[in-house]
Amino acid sequence: MARRGFTLVELSIVLVIIGLLIGGILVAQSMISTAQIQNVIRQLQQYDTAINNFATKYNQLPGDSSLFPVPGDNNGHISNSETATTEWGNFWAHLSLGVSLKNAQGTDYVSFDTTTDPVTSLNIPQFNAKQDKTDFPCLTGAYVDWGYGFKNYLSYESARAAIVGLSKDHDPLPPATALVIDIKIDDAKPYTGTVISSEYGALTIGDCVNGGSDYDVGNVNPACSMLFQLKDY
Repeated sequence: MARRGFTLVELSIVLVIIGLLIGGILVAQSMISTAQIQNVIRQLQQYDTAINNFATKYNQLPGDSSLFPVPGDNNGHISNSETATTEWGNFWAHLSLGVSLKNAQGTDYVSFDTTTDPVTSLNIPQFNAKQDKTDFPCLTGAYVDWGYGFKNYLSYESARAAIVGLSKDHDPLPPATALVIDIKIDDAKPYTGTVISSEYGALTIGDCVNGGSDYDVGNVNPACSMLFQLKDY
């Protein structure tokens, strides 16, 4: 007895079903990515509000402020010098003390030694978008970047990159994701405006920027750190 094969109609139905399944998976992945990006932007807006409130209330910047424990020098620049008293290690703690900003556990952020202490959600904000089991994006604090006009920036990078002496080749964002954040907040360019792409040196997985002027969206690997410029006060 001859075996009956699929008809063209049946094959078409199967192909349509497969297409719908693939489309549904891609849509779900896109929704997850969009939600992660929106989460980053919402948190940045929350911190921007807290920093503005602090500056308005005390006429000083957190970390750089001379009014709180482990005081800074109040020179308008948040120092990221690699010492135990670095001002960006006290940035989030000053925001907790000054305007009651809380960490993910609902408690105050604590000052930490940026040369030795581990990065945890108790001392800096962290985000849910893990790239692998040993790395996760975080805001390491604000500091003056001498390479970009002596401006103060919030730095969005991997937790491992936040501690001196540990691996600095793990950036948290694929270039396409960094581009979307830059579009929503700034000018979509990696080296201009208030949102800057900041790459750590020894990247083995590709670069964030293609040709020095645009995000390398063809690279799907995490290759971008981000700097978000603070307002001048």
